[in-house]
Amino acid sequence: MFLEYDIEGVVEGAVHDKVERIGTRIVRAAQKLTGKELEEAHKSEEEDEEELERLTEAYKRIRGRWSYVVLDTDVANAFVTEMLPRTIFVTTGLLNDLVENDDELALILGHEISHMIHGHNTESNAVELMLKTVEVLILSLDPSEGFLSLLVTEASRMLPNVLTLSHSRHCEHEADETGIKVAAMACFDTNRGVNVFRKMDEGTQQSTFGRFLSTHPPTKERYEFLEKESKNENSTKYANCFRFEKNLEKSMRSHYFNFF
Repeated sequence: MFLEYDIEGVVEGAVHDKVERIGTRIVRAAQKLTGKELEEAHKSEEEDEEELERLTEAYKRIRGRWSYVVLDTDVANAFVTEMLPRTIFVTTGLLNDLVENDDELALILGHEISHMIHGHNTESNAVELMLKTVEVLILSLDPSEGFLSLLVTEASRMLPNVLTLSHSRHCEHEADETGIKVAAMACFDTNRGVNVFRKMDEGTQQSTFGRFLSTHPPTKERYEFLEKESKNENSTKYANCFRFEKNLEKSMRSHYFNFF
């Protein structure tokens, strides 16, 4: 993954602090969400073992201390990976060229951590392994002196793209749906934050944000879905956000008067 980037280095200072501040709120909200869902599943009268296992694994993937890394590269991207668990990566290209405010960054980070909640990295690896296994089995049973092998080789170049595209769309929708909920629970303004997905959709037509868009295929439908969801999934829905905003306002007033 890192070999695809021309990385100048790792960024510290104010830029990193901003990502860590927003990321910490997103992670805490994600931990709260997965913990609540797991608790409710245990209390349910109709206990579903498969669902319990899924929620338990989601909680395990999210719990614990997280790290935040800002990569100095013009490539616009943000991602999480099971290779380096509980770490959120953000590039300066994303921060400089795509994200304009905290709420937009919160929606992107909420989306990324939602991939980890749903285990999409694990699922993608499973799909790829399945395709490779099927290809090997067919090629090993080829009785036609290579003719079938030739057809399978050609088909194997196309089939993964078709299957992974469908899988990717499903994963992106799940991450969008959970991500906006996580951002709202973290007390960010999702009405304002969804504008980043509008810019992504516009960027498709202008061929900008190439790497980010290749791994996060944007569509007008995605933006419209999130815009609609933001009316319901917003900080006003959660009581803790009212207290958070009051405490923030109090802290800012105190800082203002101490300054003068």
